[in-house]
Amino acid sequence: MPFDATGDVTVGVDGKEYNVAIENGKAVKTIADLKANDYTVTVKYSGDNNYNANQNTTEFTVSKISDYNMNITVPEFKEGVNSTINVVLPKDATGTVTVEIGGKNYTANVTDGVANVIIPGLGVGDYNITTTYSGDAKYDLMTKKGNITVIPNVDVNLDVDDVVMVYHDGTRLVAKLTDYQGKPIVNATIYFNINGVNYARTTDANGTASIALNLESGAYPVIVAYNGSASYSKISKNITVTINPSIIADDLVKMYKNDTKFSAKFLGSDGKVLANTTVKFNINGVLYTRTTNNDGVGSLAINLRPGEYVLTAYNPVTGEQQGFNITVKSLIVTQDLTKYYMNASSFQATIYDKNGSLAVGKNVTFNINGVFYTRTADENGVVSLAINLRPGEYIITTIYEGLDIGNNIVVLPTLVTHDINMTYMDGSKFTAQTLDGHGKPLANQNVSFNVNGVFYHKVTDDNGFASLTIRLMSGKYIITSSWNDFQTGNNITIS
Repeated sequence: MPFDATGDVTVGVDGKEYNVAIENGKAVKTIADLKANDYTVTVKYSGDNNYNANQNTTEFTVSKISDYNMNITVPEFKEGVNSTINVVLPKDATGTVTVEIGGKNYTANVTDGVANVIIPGLGVGDYNITTTYSGDAKYDLMTKKGNITVIPNVDVNLDVDDVVMVYHDGTRLVAKLTDYQGKPIVNATIYFNINGVNYARTTDANGTASIALNLESGAYPVIVAYNGSASYSKISKNITVTINPSIIADDLVKMYKNDTKFSAKFLGSDGKVLANTTVKFNINGVLYTRTTNNDGVGSLAINLRPGEYVLTAYNPVTGEQQGFNITVKSLIVTQDLTKYYMNASSFQATIYDKNGSLAVGKNVTFNINGVFYTRTADENGVVSLAINLRPGEYIITTIYEGLDIGNNIVVLPTLVTHDINMTYMDGSKFTAQTLDGHGKPLANQNVSFNVNGVFYHKVTDDNGFASLTIRLMSGKYIITSSWNDFQTGNNITIS
């Protein structure tokens, strides 16, 4: 248009009109998103003060985009295994992608700019590959060529399952080794790792290897492994072998000589109960024979003294033997006693009945130093016996419901003295220490000493010691110390 033309022009294209201002004799309009096609454009000028109105028509062509990216990702091709070729196009691309390989075509639709073409399993070898995008209204057709190599498939399958069995029922752990096509692999070595021990077995014509399970009852983690070869890859699997016992029982806790028995159910290798069958129990070194009832249950009365024992049950059919813990709880609960002479400490025992409850109001017998005493349990099941014996070591026996329990009682002196050995007139002193009922020294106590028929009276110091200087001739003497109605004798040897 002339340089000095003014006003607007109307541009019509693809059924739409656009008003465009004239600047410096030009009117420019950019129209986006036109599809690839042939178009007619009409431009109308309405004129101004210097120029008349005018219009013109021309044609133009919008071509398809051909310089777009087509990215192809080719995976590793393995013999006999389906593989997927991934083709990425512009996000708005549509249509199909076709891959030609080995004389066959494989096609996939383009969705959101992506096509995934599945190639069925191929044989080993090298192949030429042609990938073709069909194009669409916006993008032109595109083809790319390449090649692939299909490698041998060395993958294997190891079929092995968890095992649940009854002790020694003959079940075997079986593993089957096959190639990727499911064909058996013969004469291969399979390793079974059970309880930390490796066992090697060789596959047969069916690719099968097995091992007997002669384990004690329990659950065992097992690793089954094939270490591979030049033709096959290695593989391993973890499973669990569960050996259910043929002797079913629980540990037993019972009170001394109550009616509770140890009972166990006995099963055959087929899992069925062993009714009216002779079974054996061993406890505390003694073997007992019992016959099971119709439910396969055998029982044994436990009449042992309080303590912890191991009972072994024997199944005569399966050969299994199992140990169980037997705890016999005492009817008498006591502790050894150490006390000072004539203090308030007493010997105590807590008493239980055979049902495990406190034996409130029941009579209990004590025997100490050859003398029997009867006491009655209080509301806490506790019986007490005052100990007024001279210093020394004693055994006390508590007796209830046919059970006797012995304990040690130590009575410590409250007037502590020791024999002395000395040389004539060496200045040695004989000492006696006075203690209270808790073993603490007592000061300012009057202690009497009788030696060689002569009495001496001394007062204890802050540490509870009373001292007597010995000025006797050479010889052996007996010294008697007296305090608080207590006397004790010692030897004095003078050389």
